[in-house]
Amino acid sequence: MIYSELESPVGKLLLVSDGVCLTGLYMDKEPLSQWQRKDEAEIFCATRKWLDSYFAGQPEPAADIPLQPEGTAFQKRVWVILCTIPWGQTRSYGDL
Repeated sequence: MIYSELESPVGKLLLVSDGVCLTGLYMDKEPLSQWQRKDEAEIFCATRKWLDSYFAGQPEPAADIPLQPEGTAFQKRVWVILCTIPWGQTRSYGDL
């Protein structure tokens, strides 16, 4: 696994990848010791570009960023639902 870190308006973000897909994006988490830092990896460049647009209030479709999140079956079902929430809107757990 490889990682990169990004300072953002919401604090430091940890980006994690298998080298092809983005597998995780974390707040307030430190990288594992066996991971290698690869700031220049294409997946991280694309993710940084998208996050910059998002935080500037001009989000672009994230379809160009291959995702392979790691989680339980339940977490993955919730993430699919979360992707349907339009930008700038919120939903409660009850709504989901």
